[in-house]
Amino acid sequence: MSGLLVISNGYGEDSFTSILLDRLMDIMDEKGINLPVFLLPIVGDGKAFAPLLSAYPDSVSLLFHPSQRQYGGLYLGSFGERTGRMAREFWNWGKKDLRVLARTLRGIRPRIRYQISVGDAIPPLINTLFLRKTHFMVAMAHTSLLKKSNRPYERLGPLTAYLYRTFCQRVYTRDSQTARWFQSLGIPATYLGFLGPNIKPSPGTKNTVLLLPGSRQDWKENFYFLNEVLASLSGDTVSRFHFHYVFSPGLPSPEIPVLISQASLPNVTWSQGDYLKLLSDSAMVVGFAGSALEQAAFLGIPSIGPFRPGAIQANPDFMFNRQTLLLREAFLCGGNSPMEGGIILADALSRLPELRARAERFSLTTWEGLHNGSENIARDIISAIQEDSGIPQSESSSSWSKA
Repeated sequence: MSGLLVISNGYGEDSFTSILLDRLMDIMDEKGINLPVFLLPIVGDGKAFAPLLSAYPDSVSLLFHPSQRQYGGLYLGSFGERTGRMAREFWNWGKKDLRVLARTLRGIRPRIRYQISVGDAIPPLINTLFLRKTHFMVAMAHTSLLKKSNRPYERLGPLTAYLYRTFCQRVYTRDSQTARWFQSLGIPATYLGFLGPNIKPSPGTKNTVLLLPGSRQDWKENFYFLNEVLASLSGDTVSRFHFHYVFSPGLPSPEIPVLISQASLPNVTWSQGDYLKLLSDSAMVVGFAGSALEQAAFLGIPSIGPFRPGAIQANPDFMFNRQTLLLREAFLCGGNSPMEGGIILADALSRLPELRARAERFSLTTWEGLHNGSENIARDIISAIQEDSGIPQSESSSSWSKA
């Protein structure tokens, strides 16, 4: 049987993709479908997929990854900042990555029958230019929550809509409102649940605050910002809560203990790459992140997003034109200085039950309590593949298994 190409178009998208693939591989194992999977991360270095590569060494492979580009943020900032980043990215692609990508896809094309994409317009464009295979799209970059008017293509654009409408067999959206919006544009969209961690907040009182320095090139500057925020907190707040840094799996591990040794609080702890495992036992999340804060909001956990002028991602444009619109009642803007951030954090922790209730209401309204999105999307894709390939729905023996 021909293979499956999976394209992920960003750091946050890598985490969502790994969640979906984990369920997809289990279901294929359950149904006895021997479908080789090739991973193609467009931005990062694929470290988020290390557990999958280890668990399925004979079935999942990292097809290609570009030179690690930590800038990203092509849609963030002023027009001049966006244009500069776009030019820099395409210059990098033109020098090396685009040629390697085109050559790799031409070589793998005969072995690919299906493509799953998680991200925005770039993956379906790649499919259109190089592959023209059956394409399942998980649209992560656009949502109706970001719309400010009733213009049909606002925050989406006619090109992206055309690619979704013309070259995607199915488009899975991040919420039901977006599915209805896409359907009105003729896009074959459906909402099957939030593609997030298949966990629920654990019961009982929680006192852990997760701190996220982010995954982009300015993560150290973000760490120093958060460190100053903690230094501004009063002793009472510090004594009632435990503060824990979670570093992205793609960051250089040897540098992290050196930074932690400079932390302002003596009892601060840290870990790397285990954000989802810690999330359900957390009281609040504070940090420079996009997808991670959305995952917290899905679980009804409030978050605070500080920002810095000139930051790669967490800049004023990102904060006021995306994050506050996307996360709404589950989110507080954390200010643009450590002193202001400390005041906002201390106040938020004093009102935690109220903020938690607001975040839970927002989650229920936006995602309708569907905690099994990864399961539903994976089964829908497998069902479509079985129907297309003529694989019996009742087939249950597998020729490979999890390591």
